[in-house]
Amino acid sequence: MFIESGMVFIHDNRNNIYIYTEDGTPISSSLKMRGEGPGEHPFVMGFSWNPHSQLGEIITPNLLMFYDKNFNFVKSTRLESRVGKDSQKGMMYRTIYDLSSDLHLMAPTSASERPWRLIVYDSSKEKNIGEISYEEDIWSSINIQSNHFFVLPDSTIYCHPQGLLPYTYILDPENLTMDKAIEIESGSRCITLDYIKKLSGDEIQIANHLLDYEKPIPVNTIVTSDKLFVMLKRGNTIRGFSTVVFDRNSSEKKEYSHYKNGKFMFPKIDFVKDNYVYAIVSKDALQENPALYLNNPANISNIDSFDEENWILLKYKYN
Repeated sequence: MFIESGMVFIHDNRNNIYIYTEDGTPISSSLKMRGEGPGEHPFVMGFSWNPHSQLGEIITPNLLMFYDKNFNFVKSTRLESRVGKDSQKGMMYRTIYDLSSDLHLMAPTSASERPWRLIVYDSSKEKNIGEISYEEDIWSSINIQSNHFFVLPDSTIYCHPQGLLPYTYILDPENLTMDKAIEIESGSRCITLDYIKKLSGDEIQIANHLLDYEKPIPVNTIVTSDKLFVMLKRGNTIRGFSTVVFDRNSSEKKEYSHYKNGKFMFPKIDFVKDNYVYAIVSKDALQENPALYLNNPANISNIDSFDEENWILLKYKYN
């Protein structure tokens, strides 16, 4: 989920998109446009709201489709994508960041050819016109990162792209370059590059091994002006997740386990804005674990929530 232009956008696990006002009032959903007909999309590979054009953008295997906030179809443009064949990898896209109404950064799926780059796509010309590579920094193809770009109040744009890597970058949107800005130091107890280099097998086999690894692995990073939220994963169950909050000014850090004594105590943080964090949990999880709503151990207090069928979006204030 993310917040943009005063609206909350949620892409759920059933591949639907819901739009709300920030106070939780429903605006629309993509349900009416699911299908194979004119202006419809069969499924959503990625979604963005373009603040320049004020249009929603849905990535499909071969098209970028544009809708207004009520999911009325506006137009579509063809992507430079292809299906993999035999030993040749394909090219598909999973995330998009908008530089203007027509200029976009597209992140390939991890199964695509040379996925460790951002493709510069001009939708007015239906062409890829450049790329930004971070291939020399990548450790593994593990990818649980949900949002890749973080625009701060001073207009600085941070990027933490897909894959297991130790850096967060600053994006220069004018020159289309990225420079290393923050090194993610999760501690000596976490996975190291030396350990990964000693592993045998192909890229998929190594990624599967790391997903089962008993030491913490950083899998999702969120950047704000004063904090860094890093989600760690241990082993192959959800009970092995925790979130470390780094203070960028004092270098202090606190770690919060998502599970404690067999109970769900701390949710995965999906978005951060203006000293508030947002998390999506299921109604069942909230009923079974009321600490998520009332007694969160992270010194944050619940502000409000709104729901749609099976899940609830919680909004917290952090210190």
